[in-house]
Parts: sequence; C-alpha cells; structure tokens
Amino acid sequence: MVEVRALAFQILMVEEAKGEGWEQFCLRHGDWGRDAALWLGCRVGRLSLGELGELAGGMDYAAVGQAVARFDKRVGREAQLRQMRVRCREDWRASPRRP
Repeated sequence: MVEVRALAFQILMVEEAKGEGWEQFCLRHGDWGRDAALWLGCRVGRLSLGELGELAGGMDYAAVGQAVARFDKRVGREAQLRQMRVRCREDWRASPRRP
C-alpha cells in the first residue's frame, strides 16, 4: 500500500511539472514523463524496479531499469529536466503528503 501511494505521489509531481495527466503522456513515444516518474520512484521513493514495474501496469523490471537509465542520460543533456528533477526531490522531502 505504501508503494502505491509513493508511486502515485511521484506521478503527481511529474504531472504538475509537465502540466498534463499521466494518461496523456505515459504511453507517448519519446516522452520523458513516464521515465521521470519511474526514476523518482526508484531514486527518491526507494521502490524496487520490480515494484515500480508492477505498479506502472505490469512492466518488466528490466524495462523499468532501462527507463531509469534513459532518464539519467536525458537529464545529463537537458537543463530543464535537471531543474525539474531537483525541484521534485525538494518537493518530496518537504511534502507533508508524502507517504
């Protein structure tokens, strides 16, 4: 139950950063939103790759690992994503809504 709330919180943070809902971007090819939510769930929320995959609709843990690595690479290239990542980490630490 805590895992579900943690991923939901990560998704909410990404939705706020992107200005659109999960359903709109989670399956869009090349969109960084899903990868960002998985990265946050793994690195900030401390969920395992398997837990994240299950919570994200049945993704294999290896696919989740690839998404997390892909987001790490993309953050290295795009300053806007680096800023978003820092903001999300700070929001996570400061939020009373955090699971």
